[in-house]
Amino acid sequence: MGDHFLTCMNGGFKTLMHNKVVDILAREGYRAHGMPFREPVLYANSNMRADLSLRLPGAGRDAPLGTDVAVTHFASATTLRQNVIGPNAAAVAYQKQHKDTKYGQQGLVPLLQFRDMQLLPCVFDSLGAPAPDAQQFINSLGRAIAHCTSTHRSVVIRELHQRICFTIAQCSARRIVAGVAAVNESLDRQLERRNATHTRPDPLLLDPDTMLSDSSEIGGLDFLGLEGEEGTTGGSPLAASAGGSL
Repeated sequence: MGDHFLTCMNGGFKTLMHNKVVDILAREGYRAHGMPFREPVLYANSNMRADLSLRLPGAGRDAPLGTDVAVTHFASATTLRQNVIGPNAAAVAYQKQHKDTKYGQQGLVPLLQFRDMQLLPCVFDSLGAPAPDAQQFINSLGRAIAHCTSTHRSVVIRELHQRICFTIAQCSARRIVAGVAAVNESLDRQLERRNATHTRPDPLLLDPDTMLSDSSEIGGLDFLGLEGEEGTTGGSPLAASAGGSL
């Protein structure tokens, strides 16, 4: 059904989607006069970084407000196994499992408090539904933009949601189209190779072992890589070239 395409890391599409959402938040940060800063180091002598930090005096916050963006697919195999179903449930579960664990580790919280830095992860599902912290971040950014542009806050927040949802939907569609095209192209190449290297044998000279080998190669679905696990590629050359199993 194409769900694996929206979770597989092959091909860079997940990274592209992530970066485009960060670009939206950074661009809107300029509208809010928030001095957006990409990849801020959370504390000295550390490789731990957020995706973006802002200062939003128009929303009553002069101290840094940081965020870390992620987009998770609500119909991924992992999410369905955990019985995570409902509006923004996948985004909430992903934040608890990954972001809260990452940024709630011992020693980091006091350092952020010392810098008076608030960190709100922005996690969305593949339809654009935000987790509560993401909604709080959007609300703060929307208030700051409304203050700077003399626009009603509800209008700005609605526009932010629309841009984020459209970008996620656009990236998802491109990923599915590219994945299907890669599968079809790989299948065509495989069929062309078989047609070029196999001739129709004399029925009287058929070898049973050869027949079994051919049938196992083309009779099942294994050559499509359909047996791969969530987030991994199948074991066949087709699955590797197609960016993962279906």
